[in-house]
Amino acid sequence: MMKLTNDRIIEWDVHNWSQALPFWEEVLKQFIPSETKILALGERSGGLSIWLAQKGYKVICSDFGGIAENVQNEHKQYLGNDNIQYRDINIFKIPFSDHEFDIVIAKSVIGGLKLIQSDKSTRSLENQKLAIQEIFRVLKDSGYFLGAENLVGHKAIQRLREFYKKGNIGWRHLNPNEVIELFAPFSKLKTKFFGLLPGLFKSNIVNLVIYKINTMLDKILNDNHKYICFFCARK
Repeated sequence: MMKLTNDRIIEWDVHNWSQALPFWEEVLKQFIPSETKILALGERSGGLSIWLAQKGYKVICSDFGGIAENVQNEHKQYLGNDNIQYRDINIFKIPFSDHEFDIVIAKSVIGGLKLIQSDKSTRSLENQKLAIQEIFRVLKDSGYFLGAENLVGHKAIQRLREFYKKGNIGWRHLNPNEVIELFAPFSKLKTKFFGLLPGLFKSNIVNLVIYKINTMLDKILNDNHKYICFFCARK
């Protein structure tokens, strides 16, 4: 069985986004793995699903359009169990009954949502709220939505996005106030805001230096200047 690394779980900007893992583990340790049902949304390559399945949790690994067969086959190199099932799921119409899951988890999903795939104008705060409401519906009472999302961040990262995407970002970044607004239906919300700049360079050394800088600045930066929000929302 292959060793699972943060590179495989997180996949990109690893040093910064992997801060989500210990943050979420504070919630996970409240649950008995063999008795816990988890839905992972927007999984693409399924890094979070592998991470959870290795810990003994039962996970439904899903994405809009499903999980590619080669990805499913690759997962077998990391797992000695059958803890992952695969589904094609539209987050706006999750095909499960109310109160089905102990945990729903998603990384960098909410900001990219469009209610109508062919219409960029449907990438809006109101439609993001619809997705959150659907997640809320399928969670058991006292269940958790664990996630991490891209924020608007400092002007420096805003300019970088404009430069690399030539103004066509294709994403709706949240601000800290919108995070609070999105999770209003939940009884409890714990958040951690992190990072001035992303580590997206080819050099791991450069990315590590950026992460160290982000860590040093973490206590003095205003949350509005940070570009990632990690959250644990309890129903």
